[in-house]
Amino acid sequence: MIFIILITGLVAGVLSGLLGIGGGVVIVPVLSYLYPFHPGLTGNEIMHLAVGTSLASMIFTSAAGMISHFRFGHYTGMSPSIFQGLIPGLWLGAWSGNFLNSLASPEILKIAFMLVVMVIAFRMIFSPQLFYQTQHQKHFSPHVFFLIGLVIGAISSLIGIGGGIFLVPILAYMGLPPYQVSAATSIGTFCTVCMGTIGSIYFGWGTIPHLEGVTGYVYWPWAVLIGMAGMMLAPLGVWLSRRLPVSIIRKLFALILVLIALRMGFNL
Repeated sequence: MIFIILITGLVAGVLSGLLGIGGGVVIVPVLSYLYPFHPGLTGNEIMHLAVGTSLASMIFTSAAGMISHFRFGHYTGMSPSIFQGLIPGLWLGAWSGNFLNSLASPEILKIAFMLVVMVIAFRMIFSPQLFYQTQHQKHFSPHVFFLIGLVIGAISSLIGIGGGIFLVPILAYMGLPPYQVSAATSIGTFCTVCMGTIGSIYFGWGTIPHLEGVTGYVYWPWAVLIGMAGMMLAPLGVWLSRRLPVSIIRKLFALILVLIALRMGFNL
């Protein structure tokens, strides 16, 4: 089981650096599969714990990806208006998503995860013209970015995926080159998962007192293990983001989302 956790963290790290998505689309399904084998957990706790632990683990992977982007100079020339409205929106949205997560049943969380991921994947597959249109630049005001962050933060913390899968197409649509899309998404993901972790602890406080190492809905032994493993390979993902063709990045991203969504659907 520890081996699977380590592999999950390594994959999440590469995804964090390559696409800036944090790796939650991989982490949540793996944890929801492994937790039933953990003694002392009931079915009603598994999905909530998977979401909270995923958010906490992505603090490490998204931070590693963000630092690597800084070292490569990927934030040079990027407009600060992207973050002025986006970050506050992500914070407020993430807190709201944690509240909704605490009210939802495990089945509802799985269905929400599957549907959101499938919609985004098929959007990327069948509407490629919306992504990485570098021949023209588009700009949004801070107020629009606040609303975007609010929605993305809420959905992301509800299902434990960090927000990168939503930010990638939006930032790419603005005309940013792929490596800057990944860099900006790393910052957004980091902000979302930090607030999402705080919310998971707050709204899940005292719900799983019988499991050692748990605070709220976060199981720290696995969160730290996944996070530390992910930090090791996040720089590799950043390096690949400068060298892989755009079409490969897009298709890889869409393929991952489809496979993950199908796996969650069969596990209902």
